[in-house]
Amino acid sequence: MLTLIQKITTIGLKYAFNKNFRVEAAVMSQIFENRTQPQFQIVLFNYIPFFN
Repeated sequence: MLTLIQKITTIGLKYAFNKNFRVEAAVMSQIFENRTQPQFQIVLFNYIPFFN
């Protein structure tokens, strides 16, 4: 499971810097603001299009 998350994170970072950094940064800021919600769930939700 850690390997899968690491791969998703790597793809997400490449996607963020290459195509959509501002949206990615906004999602990251939401993660730090919403401490009560599972952080990994918010991150994975942003990377869902990679699996479609």
